[in-house]
Amino acid sequence: MRSVLPIILVALAVLNACKTKPPVVEGAAIPGKSSAWIQQNMVESESDFEWFNGKMATRLYAQGENNSFKTSVRIRRDSLIWLSVTFSNFLIAQAVITTDSVKVILKREKKYFEKDIDWINQMYGLELDYYLLQDLLMGNAVGYDESNKYKALEDTMYYVLSTHTNKKLSRVRERSPRNEDDVLFLRYWLYPDNFRPYRIQLDDIADTSSIIVTNTEFEDHDGFLHPGNIELSGSTPTDSINLQLRLVRATFNEPTSFPYNIGDNYEKLE
Repeated sequence: MRSVLPIILVALAVLNACKTKPPVVEGAAIPGKSSAWIQQNMVESESDFEWFNGKMATRLYAQGENNSFKTSVRIRRDSLIWLSVTFSNFLIAQAVITTDSVKVILKREKKYFEKDIDWINQMYGLELDYYLLQDLLMGNAVGYDESNKYKALEDTMYYVLSTHTNKKLSRVRERSPRNEDDVLFLRYWLYPDNFRPYRIQLDDIADTSSIIVTNTEFEDHDGFLHPGNIELSGSTPTDSINLQLRLVRATFNEPTSFPYNIGDNYEKLE
């Protein structure tokens, strides 16, 4: 099994989405609600946490490989994300991610590297930041920007927000992607009972890539809602990826530590 932690970081911003069967939802979306009303409820539904400590069973399909492992996740909100990956009870890698840096220890290889957050963008051509990763791990509205203009789309089960209508999206898709620069379409499908995102879809017209995040089985953890399952599926013209996270354990607002110890005999990668 290869070192999987760098692949996980890349997976967060690569990504067509597979068709996912919608879960059974309680109630139904009330028709005619404005986009402003939906946005307000979506923002207010997010967990007002300070600390998060969880363990997730992880399955990654990427680069022709199928890997299963366990991922421990610790978060100090808007400050630091700590990840630890184990395989067959052996520690494989650790990472500390802040708003401006990425630090990774590869335990089996006895190597480590420390980069600023832009390294991921420079290395892989991705647009990834700390807050995108935090929202993904917490089941929040990944990529939401209140300064964008959103339209409310009609749906029989969910509240739906979109940066563009499906009709306009279809028209742009008919054009050559080479004629479009930085054209992104972002849509959210929200559960009507709690306004948490069931599905998030991002289409990049410029390079014909897309990414879908699906959150199911939200569970209450002492007043904090968190999805029991998170799935990221995506593709570019040359690559595809599927990342599945199943929550095994979670605690909120219990201060925790973020161990990151580099051995004396570890080699630094440039």
